[in-house]
Amino acid sequence: MDRSGDKRALNAAARQSGDLHLFLPEPGYRFTALRAHPPPAPTRVRRQPSALLAEAHHLVPFLGRDEELRTLLTWRDSPGDYGVALVHGSPGQGKTRLARWFADQSAAPGWLTLEAALIGDGPDPARDPRQLPAGDRGRIIVVDRAERWPVELLRRALADARVHDQRTRIVLLARPAGNWWLRITAYLRRSFDIVPVGVALAPLPPESGDRLFAAARDSFAEVLAVPGARGLSAPEWSAGPTALEVQLAALAAVYATGRHEEITTGPGAVADYLLDREYENWAGRHTGPETLARAVYLAGLAGPLRREQAASLITGIALADDGEECAFLIDDHRSCCPAEGGEALAPLHPGLLAEDFIGLRSGGRRSGTQPDPWADHKLPEIVRSLATAAPDRLVAALTTMVTVAQRWEPFAREQLGPLLRELPEVVLAAGSPVLSALAEVTTLDAATLHDLEAEMPIDGTPDLMDPLATLTRRLYERMRTAQPRDATVAALGYRLASRLVRANRHPEALAPIEHAVAWWTRPERREEPGHHLNRALSCRAEVLDGLGRIDDALDSAEAATALWWDAAGWEPDADFAAHLTLHARLLAERGHSAEAVRHQADAIMIWQASARPDHQLALARALTRQNTYCRAAGAGADAYAAIRRAAARWTKLDTEQPGVHRVELLDALTALAAAAEAPLSIRLDAGERAGKGFWLLWRRDITLLPQTAAALRAWAAALSESGAHDEAFDKVGRARNIAVRLNRQNEKRYARLLAMVQLTYGRCCLESGTRLDEGLAAARTAEEIFRTRRSMTAEAAATRLVADLSQARPGGALERPAPVTTRAARDDSGTCPRCLGSGRQKRGAFGGGKTWSVVCSGCGGSGLV
Repeated sequence: MDRSGDKRALNAAARQSGDLHLFLPEPGYRFTALRAHPPPAPTRVRRQPSALLAEAHHLVPFLGRDEELRTLLTWRDSPGDYGVALVHGSPGQGKTRLARWFADQSAAPGWLTLEAALIGDGPDPARDPRQLPAGDRGRIIVVDRAERWPVELLRRALADARVHDQRTRIVLLARPAGNWWLRITAYLRRSFDIVPVGVALAPLPPESGDRLFAAARDSFAEVLAVPGARGLSAPEWSAGPTALEVQLAALAAVYATGRHEEITTGPGAVADYLLDREYENWAGRHTGPETLARAVYLAGLAGPLRREQAASLITGIALADDGEECAFLIDDHRSCCPAEGGEALAPLHPGLLAEDFIGLRSGGRRSGTQPDPWADHKLPEIVRSLATAAPDRLVAALTTMVTVAQRWEPFAREQLGPLLRELPEVVLAAGSPVLSALAEVTTLDAATLHDLEAEMPIDGTPDLMDPLATLTRRLYERMRTAQPRDATVAALGYRLASRLVRANRHPEALAPIEHAVAWWTRPERREEPGHHLNRALSCRAEVLDGLGRIDDALDSAEAATALWWDAAGWEPDADFAAHLTLHARLLAERGHSAEAVRHQADAIMIWQASARPDHQLALARALTRQNTYCRAAGAGADAYAAIRRAAARWTKLDTEQPGVHRVELLDALTALAAAAEAPLSIRLDAGERAGKGFWLLWRRDITLLPQTAAALRAWAAALSESGAHDEAFDKVGRARNIAVRLNRQNEKRYARLLAMVQLTYGRCCLESGTRLDEGLAAARTAEEIFRTRRSMTAEAAATRLVADLSQARPGGALERPAPVTTRAARDDSGTCPRCLGSGRQKRGAFGGGKTWSVVCSGCGGSGLV
């Protein structure tokens, strides 16, 4: 099954750098059966160490990792239909081998074993994610190199795997368990109420290394026909070795015995020796070994590619002339590094060996495979050509470049650094996988970080901002140490704090933003160019809000608003509008809805006066928020006016950029369909557009199921009111199915959604005069959920519906509304004891007209008086 992700701002936009126009395609993924590759022919193996080391060939038996395997097996057999585990460790620890062994052990008792892999451009993005194999068998899904996935895309794959109610276990494999994993963990807890398992692979203890060495030595000696190697002893391990280091040592020892050679000692000597054996295999072909080595270098960075892509890339960097010479090079490379199907430029295996080859050839340690001057400063040229020849491989290639730089400091300094300085916007456009890997490179110099930081946005998704914040913090710490009393450091601290806030890393943001505020608060600094006290105070308000210090956040926001009004005069800017939106949100969180409406209205006026496209997007979002604030303030007519304008704006934006803002459009239409003040015709139209739109979208993005249920519920309510009862039951029935499934997966998160859908179902039953017993049961379910969650307004509505349904049944008696817990009764002063606010409004009579539902316009609390 193939899946394509939605377009993202950085991936969908064209970016220009000199003569480079970059169009990054949408990423996607597919689920396929976990395949086993047959062992290679012995004659080919004798010529190619990389084939011997390929994990898929299973030439070395799986040994060790007994404790980790037991952990995975226990997790697999634990209760629950759905589970996720992360197996992580440094390169070469054996993550893939462990996962495949675990899959083999699971296949025997009947588990279906699958793998999820990234694809550059899914051929059929509209396919139903439920086509993932279903049935009674449990499923094991392995996701290799999970850290290279865009985090949002990985979330969708995890959600797709949950679509069936069959037992599913997902094993993620990754080198680092960094901030990307923290975001995935939070998503799994929030969406599925599960705690994922972490399995860290530490270096092997010496005795395990010796056992693995002996097994690998005997396997290699048999295949290479070197019987004299069976008596070789394991080397002295200077530290705990990785599984791959042990196998490399065993293979090199067998080769050296068969060739009567000695292996030099020192870091990287074993990999260097084996790469020399690979290099020997490249002789005797039409293409010279040096040119072939450059093709291997290129394949390690960018492969595998389709043949036409490989030809375009090779000619684009002038590695070979177009035509016969290029064809010979591709064919000769395939004979050395076989590729599947119609692919070309397959990289060396295992990946660590390919990374070592790249590091050695481009500024790494002097060795038998001598560094190649051709590779010096070659990365920008490769990136430019790859952007044209194979844009779907550009993100993977950039990730590989950064991964090599993590282990090879000369490559980071002499190759990656120039690339970042020359094409920083290309690296930024590649998105979170590349930037997350880049954040792990600690050897970038200050000049490179400075040039890169200058191109970074300070606003974006948490997935994008997280690695950018890490890189900015590294530069900030260096500059703060070197020049602590400098305006540029204060400005950098403000930008750092802004990125940390967007990454939801509020505790880390407090110190730099306090430093920036303190710097610009000094009277002598107020006239400095680039003075940003108002912006710093606004950012400080966001930081304090994220830390739960809401009163301090409001104080900071109010100070910033006052400064902005003083500075803005009659020409307020977009930053001021963004701050007013923040100030309105903080006020709304404290129950000051009327003030929130006023500040949001000011922001709307500023956005409305601008003609910039990005400001029109901000205007649509501001209008959507204003609907919520007006509802909380009891201004239903104003709320309806705001959401109707928002829906019109979103419709216009969706027409101009089809699909980019579709979800926000459908959310606005759902709110419009639910607006009681709207004419029924408008509610019906909005409900139909939202319901049909989400019903199509969730099949490509299963994380949209909650919004789909909400849209169907609003549509059903409008249909029922119009008298189209059969259609209403169809739509609310679909919403109930979704809500029941979601509630079963995570009751804490989706109980309210289920209650709202049940409430709508009960109203449909009442208005149609049918299924009254079912409607009464649904209303009672909603009432109980609302009571448990102390949702007083909704509970009162459910209580009234229970009474009305009871009375409507043939021979039924009126059920008096049950007392609602945590009542906010009116006191003599006319204030709400729950929030000490005033302005309470009567909402309507029920229970024979003797009881009123009273709602506080400040906190939204309701009671019976």
